[in-house]
Amino acid sequence: MDDPLDDNVIATDNVFQTNADNSIFYKTNRLERYERARFLNNTILIQGDDSDLTLDGGGSGGVDHIVIQPGSNHIHLTVPNVDFSKNSPTDELRLAFSLVNKDGDSVAIPDTIRILVDFAGTDVAEPSVYARFEVDIEDGFDGYDFETNRYFVVSKQLQELYTTQNFTWEAVTVVKIYACVIDTGVSGGALPSSDYYIALDALRLENIATTNPLYGLTGYSVIKNDTSATIIKSPNTSNYIEFRFSIGVT
Repeated sequence: MDDPLDDNVIATDNVFQTNADNSIFYKTNRLERYERARFLNNTILIQGDDSDLTLDGGGSGGVDHIVIQPGSNHIHLTVPNVDFSKNSPTDELRLAFSLVNKDGDSVAIPDTIRILVDFAGTDVAEPSVYARFEVDIEDGFDGYDFETNRYFVVSKQLQELYTTQNFTWEAVTVVKIYACVIDTGVSGGALPSSDYYIALDALRLENIATTNPLYGLTGYSVIKNDTSATIIKSPNTSNYIEFRFSIGVT
């Protein structure tokens, strides 16, 4: 994945997988921008021009939705276990990902990140049945600053997904993920750029509608280091955090 001499991503494929502790992520610029994955031991990187995702301008509903332009590529998972029909509409899907510069020494900043997670009935370009988790974030808006922080977690309630009228979770047979990074650059046009990657870290369902007894702690301490930077779990471990407790009988 990396060139140790100049900190560049030198992969020839638009989509590839690498270890979350790849040496390229330890370079100073990337550490300071928080480009490392945090949850899993590996990460999937998608080149910024692998898809061309635009907005429909709001349409009659006044809300912008993502449009998949011809020639866009995606990764997919077939026969997924994503039947959320028994979940509350207020339960959340949370997508964690980071923005990675192809050139680690570059200080260039793109304009927009767009990601589309498409829960569909068929693996075709325009499925008739789907629910879509749409991500459209811009540098300098809603608290996003691509210069200082490249790691993001976007949350959406199940009821906030963009769905077709006849959608049901039982109909989902494939989950497709499209990603692109928009950069005006020197051309002055808002186009997908190959100078960046989207590093997919995790997608999880957060049950917030009911109380989970597994989370019933009586006390806790916030874990952080001296600089309040993110604490990365050790490679090849499956746990997020370890608890130690004792039980006594009185």
